[in-house]
Amino acid sequence: MAIPTTNEELLLRWYKRLRETQMSHYNSAKPLSKLNSYLGVPVVILTTFVGTTVFTTLNKEVDVWIKVLVGMISVLAAVLSSIQTFLKYSDKAEKHRTIGAKAGNLRREIEQYIAQGDVNMIPTDKINSLRDNIDRLATDAPNVPDWIWNQTIKYLDANP
Repeated sequence: MAIPTTNEELLLRWYKRLRETQMSHYNSAKPLSKLNSYLGVPVVILTTFVGTTVFTTLNKEVDVWIKVLVGMISVLAAVLSSIQTFLKYSDKAEKHRTIGAKAGNLRREIEQYIAQGDVNMIPTDKINSLRDNIDRLATDAPNVPDWIWNQTIKYLDANP
């Protein structure tokens, strides 16, 4: 890929990269949100079951196997909850959504510059500010898995 020699070439390259970044981060957030739900929903169901069972059996004599079952379900709920907390899927998903939104903001800023006409007349300080914001975004961004990045590029290449 050749080095850009004009502001227009530079902005178009940044625009393309921000579009890829925006979509790949949104696409990264989706499976993380699903994983969070896959762990979170069973935790809610299991803890509700345990709480309800314990409450309804407070004044009753209960078979040992029911106590063991409720104890095992309680442990399973605690393990799933711990895994959910440790893996932080919801935090990771939110970080990807935030980076995707910021990339979209920068992409729209570039669209505005391009729509205004002669991008070669844009003052250097505006270009530098835009570059600084893109650099900051790249520094703050979590990694996008290769398979998501490749899938995103393939989709965008087919849908320009």
